Amino acid sequence: MKLNQSLILILLLAFALSLNSCGAIAKGHAKNHFTEKEHAIPPEFGKFDNQVLLIVLKKRSSYDKYVKSAAKRYLGKYEFITYDKIESEKYKDKTIYRYVFDYDEGTSRTVYYSGNSQFHAPPSSNIITFKQFYVRDRFTDKQYKSGYESAYFGKALKAYMENLELKRSSTIKI
Repeated sequence: MKLNQSLILILLLAFALSLNSCGAIAKGHAKNHFTEKEHAIPPEFGKFDNQVLLIVLKKRSSYDKYVKSAAKRYLGKYEFITYDKIESEKYKDKTIYRYVFDYDEGTSRTVYYSGNSQFHAPPSSNIITFKQFYVRDRFTDKQYKSGYESAYFGKALKAYMENLELKRSSTIKI
C-alpha cells in the first residue's frame, strides 16, 4: 500500500515538473515573439518619459490576477483600465496615454480525453482558447501584434511585460 502511495506521489511530482517545463518553454517562445522585430512592440515605445501604458482588465478574476502580477515586471508608468473607459475624458490625451495593452481571442481548440474504464467515466472534452496579446498605439491607430498565441497566458503576459520593460529602459528618453 505504501509503495503504491509513493509511486503515485512520484508520478504526480513528475507530472507537475513536466507542466512547469512546458510553461517555461512557452515563456521562451513568447519572449522571442513579443519583440519590436516581430511587430509586437511599437518602435516609438518608451521614447517619452511622461507616457502611461494602459493595461486593459477584463473583469474576470482569473485573467486580471495574471495581468496584474505580470505588470509588476514593467517598471514604467501604467494604469489598469477597463476597455469602456479608454475613450473617457481622463484618457483623452493620446500623447500621455498613447499605448494600450490588451488581447484578442486567438484560436480555440477542443481537446478530447478518453474515458477512464476503472471509474466508468465517459470520454470528455475541454475547449482551450489561445490569446493573442498586442499593444495598440492610439496616436497612430496602429496595432502591434506578432501573431503568436498561447494557452499559457500567464507565462505569455510575463514575457510580454518583460520585453516592454526592456524596450522602455533601453530607449533614449525625450
